[in-house]
Amino acid sequence: LYETLDDDRKAEELIRTLPLVDDVTFCSASAVRAFCRMAASALDVSALDAPAANVHSVSAANVHSVSAANPAAEDTSAPAAGSVRKALSLSAYLERIHIRVICIGPVTEKAALQCGLKVDKTAKTYNIDGMIDCIK
Repeated sequence: LYETLDDDRKAEELIRTLPLVDDVTFCSASAVRAFCRMAASALDVSALDAPAANVHSVSAANVHSVSAANPAAEDTSAPAAGSVRKALSLSAYLERIHIRVICIGPVTEKAALQCGLKVDKTAKTYNIDGMIDCIK
């Protein structure tokens, strides 16, 4: 048995590094829930009000960075800051910076959907090889 623990000390770093990746892969439902809790706790919902190509923001340290990490992003529509659950805000953020969510199997996919994430692919074979096939 294992236990997945949140490391809130790394939540802001998680948000800062997300624009640098193409895919977020999940191998367990508990990993999905930990990711969603950590990322949503650091995500500044107001960051969704700005074009995704220009602003990535974290709340606790009030750190803002301007980036051209994704200049192809054109969708500037965003939910109102106070009216959206953080889980949905996280999903919107991942979509706006064009990160694909990949799950190892249906249990993990269900957890991601319950957290409000849009799952792009789920491995047909529930192992690392199946996930690699999803990334290709």
